[in-house]
Amino acid sequence: MKRSVIFRLPMILLTVWLFPVHGFAQTANSMYEAGVQKYKDKDYEGAITEFSNTINKSSYFFEAYLERARCYLALGQTDKAIADCGKAIEIHAQYHQAFLLRGQIYAGLKNTKAALADYAKCLEIRPEYVDAYRSRSALYLSMGKNDEALRDLNKAIDLKLKDADLLYERAVLYLKMGRAEDALQDLGACIRMKADFGQAYYDRALIYLGRKDYKTAVTDLENAVKYGIAKEEVFMKRAEAYFVLENYQSALPDFDRLLNEYKSKDLQVQYKRGVCLFKLERYEEAMKDFSRVAALDQKNENANLYMAEIYIAQGKATGALPYFSKVLSINPKNTDVREKRAQMYFDQKKYTNAIADLDEAIKIKPAANAYYLRALCKDMLNDRKGACEDLSSAAMLGHTEAAARKENYCKVINNYEKH
Repeated sequence: MKRSVIFRLPMILLTVWLFPVHGFAQTANSMYEAGVQKYKDKDYEGAITEFSNTINKSSYFFEAYLERARCYLALGQTDKAIADCGKAIEIHAQYHQAFLLRGQIYAGLKNTKAALADYAKCLEIRPEYVDAYRSRSALYLSMGKNDEALRDLNKAIDLKLKDADLLYERAVLYLKMGRAEDALQDLGACIRMKADFGQAYYDRALIYLGRKDYKTAVTDLENAVKYGIAKEEVFMKRAEAYFVLENYQSALPDFDRLLNEYKSKDLQVQYKRGVCLFKLERYEEAMKDFSRVAALDQKNENANLYMAEIYIAQGKATGALPYFSKVLSINPKNTDVREKRAQMYFDQKKYTNAIADLDEAIKIKPAANAYYLRALCKDMLNDRKGACEDLSSAAMLGHTEAAARKENYCKVINNYEKH
C-alpha cells in the first residue's frame, strides 16, 4: 500500500503539472482565435485587445504579434505595427510572413531600402513565396524599375501558373512598358481563366480603342459593364465607341446615363446625344440638346448646323436660315454652309443673295457644285455670259450635268453675241 502510493506520486505530480499548462495554452489559443475573428469583422480595437491578452498569457506567441501588427496597420499606427513585426521576428527568426508584412509597411512609408531588405530576407527563408515576389514587384514598379518588377512577376507566375490576378498585374506592367501585344496576350489569358474579370475586359478594350478597333472594343466594354465595372468612364468609352460605329440606338442609353445619372457637364456628351436623337428622327428632343449646347457654347458651329438640319428634315426650310447665318458668323470660311444657304436663297428666288454666298464659297474653295449653282443664279438674272463661264468651270471640275448643258447653252450665247 505504501509502495503503491509512492509509485503513483510521480504520476499525480505530472498530471497536476501538465493540467494547468494545458488549460493555459487553450486559453491563449482561444484568445488568439477570438482576435482573428474580430480582425475579420474589422473590429480592430477589439482584436488588439484579444491579441494583447494572448501575448500576456504567452509572451512567445509570435503569431499574435503579427496579427496585432495587422490591426495596428489597419488603424494607421505603422510604428506599432513595425514594432510588433520586429518582436515576432525576434521570437521566430525564420518567420517569413513577418518579414513580408514589415516590408510592405516600409514600402508604404517609401522606405524602399528597408522594404527591399525585408523582401529579400523573406525570399531567402522561403524562395517560392509568391506574395513576396508580387509585393517586391509592386515596389520596383513604384521605383520605376520596370525590368526588375517584370522579373519578379515572371517568377511569381512561374510558381503559380493559373493565377488570373498575377497575369493581370503583368499585363498592366506590359502596358506601362509600351508592350501592348504582350499585354493583350496576358489579358486574354486572364479572361480565359476568369470569365467574369471585368477590369481585364476594360483594360483590353482600352487597347483596342487606341487602335481604333471600335467593334472589338465595344464587345469588351459590354462585358466590363456586365461584370461589375459600371462606372462613368466605362459608359463614356462605350458611348463614344457606339457613336463612332454609328450605332446611335445603342449609344443613346449610355449618353442618357452620363447626363442623368452622372450629371455630366461635358457639352460634348449633350451634343452627341443630340446627334443620336437626330439620327433616330427624334427631332424635338434633339433640338433641346442642341439649343442647350449652343447657348452654353456660342462658338459651336455644329450644334447650330444640326438645328438648321432639323428644320429642313421637318420640311421647314426657312427656319433653317437663321442657324446657317449663325454658323457663318462663327466661321465665315465654312463653304459647305455657304452653299447650303445659297441653295435656300435660290429656292426662294433670292438669286442675288445666293450669288453673294457662292462668290465667297468659290473664293475660299472652288467647287464644281458652287460654280453650277451660281451659273443657274446668273441665268435667272439674265447674265448669260457669266452663266456660260460658270458652267464651263463646273464642267472642268467634273460636274456632269454642267458638262451636258454647257455645250448647247454656251453655243447659243456665242451665236447670240455674234449677231
